[in-house]
Amino acid sequence: MAPGPKRKPGIREPNGRIHRPNKNPNVVAALNAMEREKQDDVMSIVQSQPHRREFLGTSKMNDAESKMIESPIGRFLLRNMQDKARREIYYGAAISYLGIVNKWRAGWGAQVHNAPPETPGTGEGPSMAALAAWRKQDETIRRRIEVEVGVAGWIWISLLVLDELEAPHADVPRVLNGLWIISTELGKLDGRLNKMA
Repeated sequence: MAPGPKRKPGIREPNGRIHRPNKNPNVVAALNAMEREKQDDVMSIVQSQPHRREFLGTSKMNDAESKMIESPIGRFLLRNMQDKARREIYYGAAISYLGIVNKWRAGWGAQVHNAPPETPGTGEGPSMAALAAWRKQDETIRRRIEVEVGVAGWIWISLLVLDELEAPHADVPRVLNGLWIISTELGKLDGRLNKMA
């Protein structure tokens, strides 16, 4: 290789020179139209996915609602809860709870449906104290749901949140009460607020 400065990064023309943007307004407009067409094609593919079809006729969704469609608990909340602020709190609490359960399960070597992302560290994994804290938090939430909502409520929560399975015939009041418990236990919601508000 010849000595000299390193090549600048970027798209190159066939002769090896860095690509120069075209200043001709007609060409720029045509390129922009092609880019918009590509984006429209991508969006039509995304919106035709089976879990998004149900929500195509709704008004324009914000980013939070678009993320909710990706999980069964999010779709459940979009179908069954009108209060947007409470819906986002319940969804955030459910995702946080899933993360806690997955962390302690992965730490003990159990099979995890959606493993938590790797975090930089010593490579030794979480400490035993952290694992015990996650497990205690999970046990507290599970027991409270079983006592206050019933075992059936825990089964619905487990299916929708932990196993990430669709539950089209879920008992809506039990699931919402279970999500209220998760939200209050994780400090996402003030416990004095009504469960079903």
